[in-house]
Amino acid sequence: MKISGILKYSVCLYLLATTSVFAEVNVERQITALDHPLWTARRDAADNLASAGKDGAAAVPKLVVLLGDVEKEVRRASVRALVATGEGSAEAVNGLVGALQDSDWVVRRSAALALATLRTTANAAIPEIRKLLTVESVDIRNAAILALAGLAPDSKQALPDLIKALSDPDWKIRSGAADALGNLGSDASEAVTQLAINLRDPDWRVAEQVVEALSRIGITAVPVLIEGLKADSVPVRWGSARALGTMGEGAIEAVPALAAALGDPVMQVQWASARALWAIGEQTDHQTDPETIQLMIQIMNDEDWVVRWAVARALGVVGD
Repeated sequence: MKISGILKYSVCLYLLATTSVFAEVNVERQITALDHPLWTARRDAADNLASAGKDGAAAVPKLVVLLGDVEKEVRRASVRALVATGEGSAEAVNGLVGALQDSDWVVRRSAALALATLRTTANAAIPEIRKLLTVESVDIRNAAILALAGLAPDSKQALPDLIKALSDPDWKIRSGAADALGNLGSDASEAVTQLAINLRDPDWRVAEQVVEALSRIGITAVPVLIEGLKADSVPVRWGSARALGTMGEGAIEAVPALAAALGDPVMQVQWASARALWAIGEQTDHQTDPETIQLMIQIMNDEDWVVRWAVARALGVVGD
């Protein structure tokens, strides 16, 4: 009976320290609970402080300390809490930059995303994040790339590092660098030359991301995407056609290449090329040359009705 009473008393204390309802009315108690000997209590206190939002700003110093907790669940909760409470706090940002080197992938990824959320203050930390691109650990380099991608366009200062990362031996880094460059849009025009090389990356996951990045960089990438229509990789040919279709009038010089791609052996590439011609024609008064028109007409004999339909739609626009 005595043991049961002690147990009930302990449970009551635990609930008092960690319930979210209590966190809303007494942030100080939640801060105190961050030192609790039970890791579950520390985790729950951090989550409760996250619910408190900006009212929990006083907890930032202790939450930063908890980023070094032995329990990964506590570290994860600390990141969540810092996102909610750390707005305008350089201390929170510095702690999250350090968390990019955590042994747990969830903590690393969450910290990278958190820095994007706290971007007003986190931009000052970009030089420190750039340094992480040179460390030996692939996981840490990947987390740094993710953070820079989230901080675009302010991460333009890291453009040379991101271009260099396109040559990284690990595919995840190359793919992540392409994504980060794409987020910079036209500010990443300087990277087009290297992206053209990566368009033929041996790993299709990288090549596919490169196509996406080129489409976001814009008009300066059109010549590279035209070359992409001739790549050995089906995803690259298909993606290049789709990307050109999103550029409208800016991709007018790609019309002959897209018309040639209508003869691609893969139906998806044919359809994407026809759709791109249609999209480009809708946004321009450009008169397509007779040779290209004739090439498109020949494709009207294709055995696949979807291809014939798409080409017919394209001819209806660019063939006027």
